[in-house]
Amino acid sequence: MAFDNLIESTEDWDVYQTPLGKLTVFKRDVNKGELRGKAGTSKMIYTDDRPPRPIDLRKKYKGA
Repeated sequence: MAFDNLIESTEDWDVYQTPLGKLTVFKRDVNKGELRGKAGTSKMIYTDDRPPRPIDLRKKYKGA
């Protein structure tokens, strides 16, 4: 991933500032307080109070 706005970097995770909010990318498995994630996954904390709305899958991806 090529993000320019690195806020925080530790041995366990990197935090980037994006237009939608803060993106945490986990380097290792983490289970510390509110931060929980598996290695190689990411978690977005949105700046807007309401999260993005879910979008229905297209018919070809529904499997029916």
